[in-house]
Amino acid sequence: MRTRPAQGVTLIEVMVAIAIVAVLAAAAVPSFVTTIGRSRLDGAMSTLSVDLQYTRSEAVRRRSAATLTVAADGASYTVSYTNPVTLAEVNLKTVDMPIDVRLAASAPISFDSLRGIASAQTLTGTNSRIGAQLQVLTNATGRVQMCTPNGSFTGYASC
Repeated sequence: MRTRPAQGVTLIEVMVAIAIVAVLAAAAVPSFVTTIGRSRLDGAMSTLSVDLQYTRSEAVRRRSAATLTVAADGASYTVSYTNPVTLAEVNLKTVDMPIDVRLAASAPISFDSLRGIASAQTLTGTNSRIGAQLQVLTNATGRVQMCTPNGSFTGYASC
Protein backbone atom coordinates (compact mmCIF):
# COMPACT_ATOMS: atom_id res chain seq x y z
CA MET A 1 0.00 0.00 0.00
CA ARG A 2 1.22 3.48 -0.86
CA THR A 3 1.27 6.24 1.69
CA ARG A 4 0.49 9.74 0.60
CA PRO A 5 2.61 12.57 1.88
CA ALA A 6 0.93 14.89 4.36
CA GLN A 7 -0.71 17.93 2.79
CA GLY A 8 -0.68 21.41 4.29
CA VAL A 9 1.78 23.31 6.42
CA THR A 10 2.85 23.00 9.99
CA LEU A 11 2.36 25.63 12.66
CA ILE A 12 6.10 26.33 12.70
CA GLU A 13 6.12 27.01 8.94
CA VAL A 14 3.21 29.45 9.30
CA MET A 15 4.94 31.26 12.17
CA VAL A 16 8.18 31.59 10.18
CA ALA A 17 6.27 33.00 7.19
CA ILE A 18 4.48 35.54 9.42
CA ALA A 19 7.80 36.58 10.98
CA ILE A 20 9.35 37.16 7.54
CA VAL A 21 6.36 39.25 6.43
CA ALA A 22 6.53 41.30 9.66
CA VAL A 23 10.23 42.06 9.16
CA LEU A 24 9.67 43.12 5.55
CA ALA A 25 6.69 45.30 6.53
CA ALA A 26 8.67 46.96 9.33
CA ALA A 27 11.40 47.84 6.84
CA ALA A 28 8.93 49.27 4.29
CA VAL A 29 6.73 51.41 6.58
CA PRO A 30 9.19 54.30 7.20
CA SER A 31 9.81 54.64 3.47
CA PHE A 32 6.08 54.60 2.82
CA VAL A 33 5.42 57.32 5.44
CA THR A 34 8.09 59.53 3.87
CA THR A 35 6.67 59.00 0.39
CA ILE A 36 3.14 59.89 1.51
CA GLY A 37 4.40 63.00 3.34
CA ARG A 38 6.39 64.20 0.34
CA SER A 39 3.42 63.57 -1.94
CA ARG A 40 1.09 65.58 0.32
CA LEU A 41 3.50 68.52 0.45
CA ASP A 42 4.19 68.44 -3.29
CA GLY A 43 0.47 68.30 -4.14
CA ALA A 44 -0.44 71.09 -1.72
CA MET A 45 2.28 73.42 -3.00
CA SER A 46 1.43 72.67 -6.64
CA THR A 47 -2.19 73.54 -5.91
CA LEU A 48 -1.03 76.75 -4.22
CA SER A 49 1.01 77.66 -7.33
CA VAL A 50 -2.00 77.15 -9.56
CA ASP A 51 -4.19 79.17 -7.19
CA LEU A 52 -1.71 82.05 -7.24
CA GLN A 53 -1.94 82.10 -11.02
CA TYR A 54 -5.73 81.90 -10.73
CA THR A 55 -5.72 84.84 -8.30
CA ARG A 56 -3.66 86.88 -10.76
CA SER A 57 -5.97 86.07 -13.67
CA GLU A 58 -9.05 86.93 -11.59
CA ALA A 59 -7.57 90.34 -10.74
CA VAL A 60 -7.13 91.13 -14.42
CA ARG A 61 -10.44 89.56 -15.50
CA ARG A 62 -12.55 91.30 -12.87
CA ARG A 63 -10.56 94.56 -13.10
CA SER A 64 -10.25 94.58 -9.35
CA ALA A 65 -7.51 93.71 -6.86
CA ALA A 66 -7.42 90.02 -5.95
CA THR A 67 -5.70 88.59 -2.89
CA LEU A 68 -4.49 85.23 -1.62
CA THR A 69 -4.45 85.23 2.18
CA VAL A 70 -2.95 82.47 4.33
CA ALA A 71 -4.78 81.73 7.59
CA ALA A 72 -2.95 82.58 10.81
CA ASP A 73 -2.48 78.90 11.69
CA GLY A 74 -1.29 78.04 8.16
CA ALA A 75 -3.92 75.33 7.77
CA SER A 76 -5.74 77.02 4.85
CA TYR A 77 -5.73 79.93 2.45
CA THR A 78 -8.43 82.05 0.82
CA VAL A 79 -8.61 83.64 -2.62
CA SER A 80 -10.73 86.78 -2.75
CA TYR A 81 -11.26 89.97 -4.74
CA THR A 82 -12.59 93.42 -3.99
CA ASN A 83 -15.98 94.13 -5.55
CA PRO A 84 -15.47 97.47 -7.35
CA VAL A 85 -19.08 98.60 -6.75
CA THR A 86 -19.55 97.74 -3.06
CA LEU A 87 -15.82 97.66 -2.14
CA ALA A 88 -16.54 94.46 -0.19
CA GLU A 89 -14.24 91.44 -0.17
CA VAL A 90 -15.75 88.51 -2.08
CA ASN A 91 -14.32 85.05 -1.37
CA LEU A 92 -13.75 82.98 -4.49
CA LYS A 93 -12.43 79.88 -2.77
CA THR A 94 -10.92 78.57 0.44
CA VAL A 95 -8.48 75.67 0.36
CA ASP A 96 -7.59 73.52 3.39
CA MET A 97 -4.06 72.13 3.56
CA PRO A 98 -3.53 68.37 3.97
CA ILE A 99 -2.71 66.78 7.32
CA ASP A 100 0.78 67.71 8.59
CA VAL A 101 1.25 70.44 5.93
CA ARG A 102 1.31 74.08 7.04
CA LEU A 103 1.91 77.33 5.16
CA ALA A 104 3.82 80.37 6.30
CA ALA A 105 3.58 83.78 4.65
CA SER A 106 4.68 87.18 5.86
CA ALA A 107 1.70 89.00 4.30
CA PRO A 108 -1.21 88.41 1.92
CA ILE A 109 -0.33 88.40 -1.78
CA SER A 110 -2.36 91.00 -3.64
CA PHE A 111 -2.40 91.31 -7.44
CA ASP A 112 -3.34 94.62 -9.04
CA SER A 113 -6.15 94.83 -11.57
CA LEU A 114 -4.28 96.46 -14.44
CA ARG A 115 -1.27 94.24 -15.09
CA GLY A 116 -1.65 91.46 -12.52
CA ILE A 117 1.55 92.36 -10.71
CA ALA A 118 2.24 91.79 -7.02
CA SER A 119 5.00 92.47 -4.58
CA ALA A 120 7.65 89.77 -4.36
CA GLN A 121 6.59 87.23 -1.76
CA THR A 122 7.64 83.81 -0.48
CA LEU A 123 5.21 81.19 0.79
CA THR A 124 6.79 78.25 2.63
CA GLY A 125 5.06 74.92 2.99
CA THR A 126 6.33 72.51 5.63
CA ASN A 127 5.41 68.92 6.36
CA SER A 128 6.01 68.55 10.07
CA ARG A 129 6.02 64.76 10.03
CA ILE A 130 8.95 64.37 7.61
CA GLY A 131 10.59 67.79 7.99
CA ALA A 132 10.49 68.63 4.27
CA GLN A 133 9.93 72.13 2.88
CA LEU A 134 8.92 73.62 -0.45
CA GLN A 135 8.59 77.31 -1.28
CA VAL A 136 6.42 79.13 -3.78
CA LEU A 137 7.92 82.43 -4.88
CA THR A 138 6.18 85.28 -6.64
CA ASN A 139 8.23 88.06 -8.17
CA ALA A 140 7.25 91.66 -8.92
CA THR A 141 5.87 90.73 -12.34
CA GLY A 142 3.56 88.11 -10.83
CA ARG A 143 5.55 85.07 -12.00
CA VAL A 144 5.16 82.01 -9.78
CA GLN A 145 7.99 79.53 -9.15
CA MET A 146 8.45 76.51 -6.85
CA CYS A 147 11.77 75.58 -5.25
CA THR A 148 13.21 73.79 -2.24
CA PRO A 149 14.94 76.00 0.35
CA ASN A 150 17.54 73.47 1.51
CA GLY A 151 17.82 71.27 -1.59
CA SER A 152 16.33 68.28 0.25
CA PHE A 153 13.28 67.92 -1.98
CA THR A 154 14.38 66.22 -5.18
CA GLY A 155 12.84 67.35 -8.44
CA TYR A 156 12.92 71.06 -7.60
CA ALA A 157 15.64 73.67 -7.91
CA SER A 158 17.29 75.02 -4.79
CA CYS A 159 16.15 78.46 -3.67
